[in-house]
Amino acid sequence: NEWFQTGGWNNLPANSATRMPDTILLNDMSDLNNPDPRPADGSELISSSDFTNPRLAGFVTTSYRGAFPPVNGSFAVDGKVVAAEPNELWTYYWTNFDPQNTNYDDGLPTAIGGGPQYASYLSQNYPNPFNPQTTIDFVVPATGPVTLEVFDARGAKVASLVNGVKSKGNHTVSFNAQGLASGVYFYRLKGTGFNEMRKMVLLK
Repeated sequence: NEWFQTGGWNNLPANSATRMPDTILLNDMSDLNNPDPRPADGSELISSSDFTNPRLAGFVTTSYRGAFPPVNGSFAVDGKVVAAEPNELWTYYWTNFDPQNTNYDDGLPTAIGGGPQYASYLSQNYPNPFNPQTTIDFVVPATGPVTLEVFDARGAKVASLVNGVKSKGNHTVSFNAQGLASGVYFYRLKGTGFNEMRKMVLLK
């Protein structure tokens, strides 16, 4: 509200209250299956556009403000008068507002009873650089054996953070590098069908 009502941003007259759709004469937006976002006769949006800002040079100009032309009458686009036909709205041919009765999966297979699907993921440790403790998040795509190991710059293993069966989903581990020298280290997440590695920096 504070930003929107700041007169300097030219959104609203100074000190005016935020207005609901019916206040600025937008059509009925309550029907989710058939919303109509066009401004009705008398709305300030119909003829209050402003393209004087040089940053808008080259854009198509319209006589109305917003994404949709008015309900009745006509409006101007690049100085040419255009009739306000509902079937000329840019959403008319490619949108569907009937989620209660429409299947949007486009024939793609969907999981049944399996819950959310996961892909393996090894996050960047945080904080990074760290001293001496850091946190690592990772995702396991399916329940199974998993290892998460830390190596120094020469490839020698310095820590084993995870070594066992992990359930699918999100996991978090901490790594304490107390006793290790400053430098670059690598950590690798490995399991059935995935093998990911990232770099971290210990800075003491």
